[in-house]
Amino acid sequence: MEKRLPALFHLALFFTFFELAAGRSFHLMELSLLLLLGAAALSAKYLWERKCLLRPLTDYWLFWGFSLYLFLDALGALAPADWALSYEKYRVVGLMAVLTLLGALLLDSREAIDRVFATLALAAVAAALLSVLGRMGAGPFPSEYDLRLSLRRDYNMFAVTILLGWSGGAFLLLRQGVSAKNRGILLLIAGVCLPPVLLSGSRRAVLLFLPIGLLVTGTALVRGWKAGKLLSAIGGTVLAFSLVAALTIAGSSLLQNLPEQAPGLPGGGGETGLQDRYETIAEGSFLSKRRILWRIAWEEYSGYPPFEKLTGQGLGRDVVLYRESGDQELCATYPQAEQREALSAHNFLLSDLLSGGYLKAAAGLALLLALLVDGLTLLQKDPARVLPYGVILGTAVLQNAVSGRYGFLYDKWFFFFSFLLLRELSLIRERGRSL
Repeated sequence: MEKRLPALFHLALFFTFFELAAGRSFHLMELSLLLLLGAAALSAKYLWERKCLLRPLTDYWLFWGFSLYLFLDALGALAPADWALSYEKYRVVGLMAVLTLLGALLLDSREAIDRVFATLALAAVAAALLSVLGRMGAGPFPSEYDLRLSLRRDYNMFAVTILLGWSGGAFLLLRQGVSAKNRGILLLIAGVCLPPVLLSGSRRAVLLFLPIGLLVTGTALVRGWKAGKLLSAIGGTVLAFSLVAALTIAGSSLLQNLPEQAPGLPGGGGETGLQDRYETIAEGSFLSKRRILWRIAWEEYSGYPPFEKLTGQGLGRDVVLYRESGDQELCATYPQAEQREALSAHNFLLSDLLSGGYLKAAAGLALLLALLVDGLTLLQKDPARVLPYGVILGTAVLQNAVSGRYGFLYDKWFFFFSFLLLRELSLIRERGRSL
């Protein structure tokens, strides 16, 4: 049974991140997790013998920073502002803890880690293809919008998940070389993944695509130059961008001409077109609603008594606050009660202050510092392998600065790839000792 564990692990990982993009997987994620847990239970002796793989992870600041942050967060979960929110968060935390622990026990080589990035790229490709089929009235996932592509209401999550999956796959292929086969696969996944990202209407994904796309392009050109194939790399890059641009333009036109099929938006609002959404980036107004949420969160925290400023008011306070608030500007911006129930502080620092006070906020900042230190260590040891971690974890931090719910532990990308970074570092140290 232990021989099947890696395949079942990657299957569960595929559906976990696919569901992050799609919002649902017809219970295939739950089924894959049950199969994985069953196989793990039957292979308990084998996994116990591999416990030595956990010890090297404790040699890094990130492990202890993460552990402290998790401990303080769990304390807040024991006295939450809302028990339902505590369950909602720790259901995800528990899932990621299981996947991360099994990953730490099973991913014992660089080749095994590379298969993780391949799995995520496949999940991104599947979500992108199904979004196109769904808008055309085919496939198992009906479109959630008429004027944009998304498999779920949270189009930001849909688009960013595909973008990160694509980038992980692109960096993996570039690290393996710039052969004709790899260039062909790079062109294919760019043509499949990037148009749905740009057609999602996610301003966040578009802003992230610019630096990520430049980083992937720069990596491709450097790899081509080192391999003596610079002209081929330039040609492939131009072809990829031309293909993505052509498919995006054609897709935008097609979306406007396809018959309406999506359900109405919550609150009865009309759907905003792609051009109108992206124009707000240049106007600088896309954070206007966030500023309202941030102001209310800071005013709430400023009114805490000294002890609660130190400890916060328990997990979920950053969500419950907006349900209870009678702020006029908030009610005017979100007139429907169901809209306000879905709100949160949309900033990891404010979320930590409200739920865990100075203590948890300080632990969160220490966690980021530890991530930076260990990330720079990997950059120094092996610059080629640090790129996907920099993109994924950097994106996770930026997202939690302007969005997110419950802070870092609820972010599947941050949770899993923090520990995958530790595994990379431990493998480098082990290889150095064997030389």
